[in-house]
Amino acid sequence: MALALKEAFEKKGHKVVFYDAVPKIFWSAYTVISRYFLSFWGFLFWASNVETASKIIVQISDRLFNKKVAKKVKQEVPDFIISDYPFITKLEEKVFSKNGHVPMGVVVVDPVTVHAVWFRGHPDFYFLPTKEVFEMAVEAGVPEKKLIYAGYPVKADFYKDEEKNGLRKYLGLEKDIFTLMIGGSSEGVGKIADLCEMLEELPAKYKFQAVVVCGKNKQLFRKLSTKYYFNNRFKVLGYERQMDLWIRAVDVVVSKAGPTNLYETVAARKPFLAFSYMPGQEEGNVAMINKEKLGMVEEDIEKVTKILKKWVVNPRLLLQYNKGIEKVREEQKEASNRIVEFVERYKKI
Repeated sequence: MALALKEAFEKKGHKVVFYDAVPKIFWSAYTVISRYFLSFWGFLFWASNVETASKIIVQISDRLFNKKVAKKVKQEVPDFIISDYPFITKLEEKVFSKNGHVPMGVVVVDPVTVHAVWFRGHPDFYFLPTKEVFEMAVEAGVPEKKLIYAGYPVKADFYKDEEKNGLRKYLGLEKDIFTLMIGGSSEGVGKIADLCEMLEELPAKYKFQAVVVCGKNKQLFRKLSTKYYFNNRFKVLGYERQMDLWIRAVDVVVSKAGPTNLYETVAARKPFLAFSYMPGQEEGNVAMINKEKLGMVEEDIEKVTKILKKWVVNPRLLLQYNKGIEKVREEQKEASNRIVEFVERYKKI
């Protein structure tokens, strides 16, 4: 999402500076919890998703992160600050004493199930991914003048229309064969290895190829790349920076129901089969997949395999999701540009 915004701002000639104020230990903890302790993540989400707890979290995060951000702001002297992190939503006015107040906008990254902490800070503006989240913000007491419905920013390349077989040839995939992507999240979360094992056992009459994305999960990448090195049915990738090419080349994406995975898949006009999700945070994404008819949701790997077998035999079954995908795609397509245009109008830059 951040890369999509960077791309959109730079396309209009603006300089963009990235800065991650979150200590590495936080990201390491997230990696461990998301891979091995999903139930604990759900507990943390719902236990803290109340007014008192969320206010305390914001107060603690202000002390942890804001000094680092303030130091960076003094160095760069930006015209506008954009945060996609719920714990970085306000800087003290003394930070801007020499250069005047610098407005801050917070991009909410969850499209349905939004934690209360997002709306406990005090940014100048909120950029919201869906109209549902807009309504949630109003109910949480955020003044409407601060709320901008923008959509979920996705890199422009995902929206490109390109002949599928041409992409497959470029990527070293077979043409004219059912192609699925397994994985896709940056952390390599979900029962990816289990699903690959079940697909591996399918008889030869099921003609398919699978692009397996392990993300930053190096252990999973080593295991699967070794196991399927001589198996033409599987192409195993690690952390892939050109996900747009791979998603546009496949017929369907089977992945964790993270918002970036989901909206990138929709942008590429592909159905989404969710086989995992983060409890609490991504529960709403699962509901949205069903409501908007963007694909299917199934956590049982055996049942996932049966669904894929049906699609391999009859790919036309995927056409039933085209209408829902197109609707959401059109709603979201200008998300990055909406944010850029708002900032330009506000700052007249």
